[in-house]
Amino acid sequence: MEIMKMIKESLGIEGDLDEKTAKQIIQSLDDDIQKAKEEQEQKEREAQAEENRQWSKRVAKARTSRANVIQRRKKEQQLKGYSAGRLARLRQLGKIDN
Repeated sequence: MEIMKMIKESLGIEGDLDEKTAKQIIQSLDDDIQKAKEEQEQKEREAQAEENRQWSKRVAKARTSRANVIQRRKKEQQLKGYSAGRLARLRQLGKIDN
């Protein structure tokens, strides 16, 4: 019954509490504890989701960068056989990008 004494002291109640009121107080405390746990779990899930989004952004950026490198190398390989004059002429005509 230590809990009952602590509740009475915190609420400033003199005398005895009936069982019904004590159970209501305990139930409300349990509900508040449950709500606090749910809020904490929700915050943890949101933090995990944000971390996952950041990771996916980093991976997408790395893949894009890698794809650009591969594409540039492929283009250089294709243009490797053209003479310098021909490349200059194609650039003037706007047929290839620099």
